[in-house]
Amino acid sequence: MLNKMVVFLSIILFSTTAFAQEAKIAYVKQGEKAPYAGYLLSPLALAEQQAKLTVVEAEWSAKMKYELDKQKAENDYKLAVEKSNSNFLKKENLIVIDEKEFWKKQSKRTLWEKIDMPVGIGIGSVATYYLITVMLKTVRPDELH
Repeated sequence: MLNKMVVFLSIILFSTTAFAQEAKIAYVKQGEKAPYAGYLLSPLALAEQQAKLTVVEAEWSAKMKYELDKQKAENDYKLAVEKSNSNFLKKENLIVIDEKEFWKKQSKRTLWEKIDMPVGIGIGSVATYYLITVMLKTVRPDELH
């Protein structure tokens, strides 16, 4: 939309200057013949036309500012989304790198480091089973009531 407005304004501005003739201004008193063919404006009509031109220029300026601000907001939003995606991907890469480092460390562990936890759990389970079994054998059924 903004591009179309810029092209439209450029065509209007440059086409009028390319084919324009010399501007002529002559003051004509009432009853005198005009020195050339054209439009005769009273001072009030001239002021009115200038005011209309000022209003049109202000409207176009406001419209242009609105469109530029709108485009800037859209671009800022897209940039924020891209930055967010970029940060997310960086975090994902860090997680993958951490996981790779973990598995590298795991592969360099010695045999005892690899089996120490399962062995500890096994020994603890056997000891607990033995302790419970011994306690149940030493406790007489008549002592439970």
